[in-house]
Amino acid sequence: CLHRNEEMLKECNGFTLLELSVVMGIICLVVIAAAPLHSWLQRQGAGLATEQLRGDLQMARLMAINRKQTCSLVINAPSRNQYLNSLNRQCVDLASYRGGVHFLRQGPDGKAASDAITFNRRGMAISLGSIYLADEQMSDIYRVRVLTPGGISVFRWSGDDWH
Repeated sequence: CLHRNEEMLKECNGFTLLELSVVMGIICLVVIAAAPLHSWLQRQGAGLATEQLRGDLQMARLMAINRKQTCSLVINAPSRNQYLNSLNRQCVDLASYRGGVHFLRQGPDGKAASDAITFNRRGMAISLGSIYLADEQMSDIYRVRVLTPGGISVFRWSGDDWH
């Protein structure tokens, strides 16, 4: 800051109280928001992985139609918490998602999970079932369900039912 004195200009070094207050306020907001933001980012992993799986199932269905061959998504292959497309050999690893996303052997409703979903050359699902994904804390649980005509739907567990 510059102060005008009668004969000379004097230079002041340092921060004003207002500048210091603004910086401290920003730091406080970051500290307060960090934990909920981190928690929110961790929870996003299961939802993003579920949407990826849904898209990959739709791609497998279209590949089966276009190539006139059966196409499967095999769960827990080649390793645990990975899935593999039988036609293009694309492998997706759930470890790449935040929050410890993993497959469940059965849903919270007690129904068993499918080990593979297969579409015939007309795009119809010939192996039916559901695939369950959850985060590490089991706070977000999703079901990806495939029906005979090839329809794919996603549901989220709300504690007592799928929505």
